[in-house]
Amino acid sequence: MEVPVSRNALCPCGSGKRYKACHGAWEGAGAARVSPATAQARLEAKDYAGAAAAANEVLAHQPEQPEALRILAQVAHQEGRPEDALPLLLRAARALPRYP
Repeated sequence: MEVPVSRNALCPCGSGKRYKACHGAWEGAGAARVSPATAQARLEAKDYAGAAAAANEVLAHQPEQPEALRILAQVAHQEGRPEDALPLLLRAARALPRYP
């Protein structure tokens, strides 16, 4: 996802929120040291423990961050725990109804 020129611009994720209140929120003071993109990169590298740790750090600062919730759901699925994945996906859908 390309970062908008202004933090007041609409977030490119399609949420309809300002970037600073959506995906850009993790960049603020007291925010997580990792982003959902970090968790996604670890997931793509099949580092499921690292992906879960990064997603959980994001969620510690933004409990309903949809990308982090989706990544945790994907980790649960990959680890053979589909019963843990579904509630996470439902939380992501409630946090951002237009989330694919």
